[in-house]
Amino acid sequence: SPSFWSSLCKHRRLADSARAKMRRSPQPQTTAAAWGPRRSTVVLGLLLRAFLMITAEDGVRIVNPRRVADCAADAYFDTVTLRCAACATMTEDVPSVLVGDESSRDAAGFVLSCRCPVGYASTHDASSCGDDGACRSVSCVACAETSLADGSACTTCANGTVDAATGDCACDSSSGAFRRLVDRDPRTGAAVEPSKACVACADGTFTSASSSSSRVVAGATYAAGDSSYECHACPDARRMAYRADLATCACGPGFEAVGLAAVGPLSCVSEAALAATVETYPRLLSPDAVTVEYFSIEQRGNDANGYARVTDSAPFAHLLVNASVLCRAHDGSPPADAACQTLANLCVLTGLNFESVACEVYSDLQGERGARRLPWLTYDADNVREDAGLRSRFDFSTKKTESSSTKNDVHREVDLRIATYTLNGTFVGIAPLETQFFYCAMPAPDSARGGGASRSTVWRRFGWSFEDSFECDLEALSHAEQLFHELYVADGAPPCDERDDDDAQLSSSSSSCLYPVPVLDKGLRDAAGAPANADDSRTDVFVRRFALYDVTSGRVADSTQSVPPDVVRYAHEITLVARAKTDDARRLYTPHLELKYRSRRRRDVLDASRLGRAASVRIIIEYSEAPARFRSIIRGVVLTVVGVGAAVFLVAFRKWHVDAFGVGGARSAATEPLRALVDLAVLAAHIFVYVAFPVVFGFCSYWFVYFKLQDTVDLLLPAHEGGGGSTPYYGPVRALLVALWIAQTVYVLKLVRDQSRQEVFLVDWEQPVRLGDDDRDKTTAAPNKKKKKHHKFDARHLDDDDADVVVDDDDPWIDEIGWGPAFACPVSTWRQVLVANEWGELVNTPPGASVYDNVVVVAPR
Repeated sequence: SPSFWSSLCKHRRLADSARAKMRRSPQPQTTAAAWGPRRSTVVLGLLLRAFLMITAEDGVRIVNPRRVADCAADAYFDTVTLRCAACATMTEDVPSVLVGDESSRDAAGFVLSCRCPVGYASTHDASSCGDDGACRSVSCVACAETSLADGSACTTCANGTVDAATGDCACDSSSGAFRRLVDRDPRTGAAVEPSKACVACADGTFTSASSSSSRVVAGATYAAGDSSYECHACPDARRMAYRADLATCACGPGFEAVGLAAVGPLSCVSEAALAATVETYPRLLSPDAVTVEYFSIEQRGNDANGYARVTDSAPFAHLLVNASVLCRAHDGSPPADAACQTLANLCVLTGLNFESVACEVYSDLQGERGARRLPWLTYDADNVREDAGLRSRFDFSTKKTESSSTKNDVHREVDLRIATYTLNGTFVGIAPLETQFFYCAMPAPDSARGGGASRSTVWRRFGWSFEDSFECDLEALSHAEQLFHELYVADGAPPCDERDDDDAQLSSSSSSCLYPVPVLDKGLRDAAGAPANADDSRTDVFVRRFALYDVTSGRVADSTQSVPPDVVRYAHEITLVARAKTDDARRLYTPHLELKYRSRRRRDVLDASRLGRAASVRIIIEYSEAPARFRSIIRGVVLTVVGVGAAVFLVAFRKWHVDAFGVGGARSAATEPLRALVDLAVLAAHIFVYVAFPVVFGFCSYWFVYFKLQDTVDLLLPAHEGGGGSTPYYGPVRALLVALWIAQTVYVLKLVRDQSRQEVFLVDWEQPVRLGDDDRDKTTAAPNKKKKKHHKFDARHLDDDDADVVVDDDDPWIDEIGWGPAFACPVSTWRQVLVANEWGELVNTPPGASVYDNVVVVAPR
């Protein structure tokens, strides 16, 4: 390869240079015998060194992962070698004054270039770049006073003052007003002539010296860089100003700072509003305000009945007071709107426990002002599952409709949208619901078992029920951003501007209405701490906002945002239910989302011997039909089985009664009443199977075949479980199938028992064979007898012992059976012996032996 020959030539030049140096230097007097081996050793060493260097260049480059980190101030990160390289390699200046250029820092945090420091002007000479890739083209020239911020040219300071520590101009801030340096026109980008100027910052803002590390002021993080050229605003710019004497931001008169600087930016609230809010809600400053309870804590053995609590939750200590005060004293500003959103999010983090302080404040404010400026959290209606607000129609067909803009448009997909908010109330946006439910992934090499954007979205097709599961890495999830969601379904018929629904909202992408989707939290607790959505669907409490996971409320107040939470709560089962209307299967009731949560302690996440970091999440998308029609047909099936079965049983009972207790019956009702009842019950079970099985089979076949063969929507299968999960719609059918199996099993067992207890009778009976005229001719009669006739039979028909048989033609018994003068062939002796032998074997067989003999005897002709 070219690199090989280049390296070989390089090392050859090194070898030639070494030999020339050796010739120029005086050599000791040695004998030829001594010089030979030494010269060979030197040559072998040079060849070995050249081979190793060529291999190192053309072979695998080993990267020390400890060096792939933030480089020193006078170094940069070489993306070719993946190592930190000294800035001195970019210049021929001795000594080098180059430093890492913070403006070249990439998204990964690596400084990719060097520059001259402030006070030096840089020049670039491309002619100094060699063919071997080395390029020492940057040179730094010291300026008389200072340079531009980018080091492109020298300049002077307007006030003539230079900071010896930074080499840059120093602005006078002794009066308390901060000033920033300006060396370029912000409109044209041209350098300011003739020198740098100091411009006053706005009131309440501040500047800081240039730094290679970020700075935290009042909980807000300010990025590294030339801060003397920027004026920074405090976190709460409206109510907070920077104070040089405190070296931090402070609230103005009449305001008080609230929050935790270790968690996030501080904010200022009115002292009067704070006092009024605390007076109205005394628990706002109590320990209850920062306490979060966790139910369904996972334990060993897949048991999720544990309980835990965090008594100093960081997000509540940081945000609750500020959100309560600003939302209560709403002034119509965006920060006040964000405060109300934050208050709703904190209520969601409590598991919508309306006995908590956050939910108490939210409920009280909602009662005062209604839905104005407050997010919608709970439903008040009782018939949420039967909400018929959607007007769109759906179909299975994949053909395009003639007009997609008409009011009668038929949709092939259910268009769901999901709105997202951050913890501090920031609205992230609305996006189509695709794979957001697969919210957590697994690390390699188990990534195929985790969630992510590559999961199936086939469930978006109408009528396409879907079930899947994935595993979630709770350790990685604990570092994710906390998000909150609201779910909507896009209803495009008619356009939203023609709707009068109060709950419908206009989609930003089209004229479709965004109709809210209710959420059923299965772990919701009532005032007494009992599950509110456990059994009875009529008392279910539906909510609007939800979180797929909670990785923030478990952080304690004395920890930073980077510390993982003590408890992680995650959605263990996510079910989206879409039910078709009974009168029109092409239209849907408003879908609803059902969530089941589980929680896991951090110690169980980190300890693989306990539970580990992997958790299973189940996703169910269920399209079904309202159970009214299904229940009516089930009722008809049950009545049919009962009616027909009763009629058949009456007929069979009459025959059984005659056989059992009639004249010559098998048993007496007085002596064997229990056995008679058992036989009667078995008979009823047997009749039930013969009647019910064809009906149930036909019913199931009808629903299955009709559902699969329909082109347009006429029916959907009912849901697997009824409302609340307590009454399965398929319960009667399942009960019938189980009853059929039990009844038939009982009948078969009874039949086996009866047959195994029967007495054994061997009946060896064979009708004698009539011999006609043809057979008579084959006999030989004795001439000396008058009344008796002697017949000589052929050996094919008689044994030797029965060769001569005397038959009386006048025997009345022979005439009675209609044989006349013919004669009957008797049973042979060998058949009797065979039957006797088989009977002896059966008698000698020990009881319980599984031996079954079938004796088949064929009479000889």
